[in-house]
Amino acid sequence: MRGPTVPADEPHAIVPAAESRLTQFKRSASDANALCRTICAFANDLAVSDWAGSIFVGLNDDGSCAGLVITEKLLRKLADLRDNGNIQPIPSLAMESRTIGECPVAGVGFQPSPYIRGHTML
Repeated sequence: MRGPTVPADEPHAIVPAAESRLTQFKRSASDANALCRTICAFANDLAVSDWAGSIFVGLNDDGSCAGLVITEKLLRKLADLRDNGNIQPIPSLAMESRTIGECPVAGVGFQPSPYIRGHTML
């Protein structure tokens, strides 16, 4: 049975109050390796649990607003993490910018794939 899902085209339609196994908050996207490790870990876990997950860039660990400016350049940087070849096989991600309350965030939504097991970071 599938768990709660976040629509792929609206990865941050629902923002939980705290981080969990399915949700991570990132203050910024400055540490690309940490983001890749999080994406890889999510992709591996989602393949087992069959639940969707999300990363919210622009939120502190406690869920408060980090005050990050979300730009097209930032969204491209996040998309490049999926496409740069460092995570194999390439995970299913959707990215979008949105304001939650008065806080700008970049949402990265993950959808599990029944066909992919064992993502690695190269």
